[in-house]
Amino acid sequence: MIDLMHGCGLRNGEAYAANLERLVADDVYRVTEQIDGRTRQPARLKHRKPGEFRECPLPPTVRESVLGYAQAVEVGADGYLIRGQRSPHWGHSTMQYQWWMARKKAGITRKLNPYSLRHFSRSATQNFTFPPK
Repeated sequence: MIDLMHGCGLRNGEAYAANLERLVADDVYRVTEQIDGRTRQPARLKHRKPGEFRECPLPPTVRESVLGYAQAVEVGADGYLIRGQRSPHWGHSTMQYQWWMARKKAGITRKLNPYSLRHFSRSATQNFTFPPK
């Protein structure tokens, strides 16, 4: 999930909805939905009408990471990569806990949040042909 957020500029809810079926080309990830962080249910994208999507550049390293992760875990028939323990999808509390544990384990005391990855990605890729929406 971190690779998708950093490499493709996904929002938190979009990363919770990471799905193998969204790898539409070797270098394109199609964002079609997000998981609502409170209800843990699929929802339409922010700033999009139902059924609309956006496409993001997919760096080769991110593609390799996603495919490697998919091989390491059991991906359901629906293609979702991230699953919760008590629900089919992650929510904000799960992400906050995992992020906090990773920061603690790495010895990072600076206040960083997962959304910072999107800001970094958008800054780094603003000159790509894909619009950073």
